[in-house]
Amino acid sequence: MLCLAKDDARSEGGFYCGDGPWPWTDVLEAVDCSLVAGWGFGESQVGTAVVRLPDQPEAR
Repeated sequence: MLCLAKDDARSEGGFYCGDGPWPWTDVLEAVDCSLVAGWGFGESQVGTAVVRLPDQPEAR
């Protein structure tokens, strides 16, 4: 229920951010990830995101 389309997220009390500004972008930047899609809930108290992990061949 946390990863809903834009209109459905709003009806469940969430906000769909897409790949635009997301309240927790600093967390993703700290671990070198990029946002694919994000959602915010509860006046930006909680967030859910789909992220693209950094390509680090040495970590495989």
